[in-house]
Amino acid sequence: YVSFEGYAEMKTEELQALYNEKVAAGCFEADVTAMETAISAASTAMQNATTIAGVDEAFTAAKTAINDTQTKQALIASAKAELNEYKAEEGYFRTAEKTQRDTAVANAQSSIDSAASKEAVTQIVSETKAAIDALKTAAQYADEELAGEKANARAEIESYQAEIAYLADEAAARAAAVEAGLAA
Repeated sequence: YVSFEGYAEMKTEELQALYNEKVAAGCFEADVTAMETAISAASTAMQNATTIAGVDEAFTAAKTAINDTQTKQALIASAKAELNEYKAEEGYFRTAEKTQRDTAVANAQSSIDSAASKEAVTQIVSETKAAIDALKTAAQYADEELAGEKANARAEIESYQAEIAYLADEAAARAAAVEAGLAA
């Protein structure tokens, strides 16, 4: 049998153990602070609770906050994977743009490794995606080439139409001259 106070203390110790595991695995400083704040709030709430359910509620909220905190290693791995997969489909870019994309991803991954905060990692991912988004895709090149081919075809058709109109005008003028010659 555990007393009510002992139960609250046991739950606080359990939160502290979870926290210690996360910190040992490596977290960004802001995440460590957020977990400490969650534990402190939970500890206060558990001490002020008047029921086991109140203790459990405070414990669960803090446990969720700790469990939802990604370790630095997990966050970095997730960010790198996200960039590796971003617009990496075969044929999405032409060779030059694919090289630029791959270089941007490699540079970002190097920067992510030395990032000092979760926000810095998020910013690096966001900026890299924006740089990749600015690259012209194979489909955009194809659309531009098609538009150019259509414009060239229109110009060629218009030149043929002008030639046909000229020949028609010349034929009409000859026919008129023949008529005029026969009438004379």
